[in-house]
Amino acid sequence: MSGSREKCLRVGDKELAGFSPTVLRYNALVPAGTQTVATVTAVANDPAATVRI
Repeated sequence: MSGSREKCLRVGDKELAGFSPTVLRYNALVPAGTQTVATVTAVANDPAATVRI
């Protein structure tokens, strides 16, 4: 993403607490017994921007 910043990251349907667009690496815990991997998505501040994870 060029010239823009991410507004938030989501793991599944929950926003990642403590998100900062200047931090490049995060860890997220999932509940024990989870059978599928949650989808990680990012939302850009600029609605015309494209975000790639």
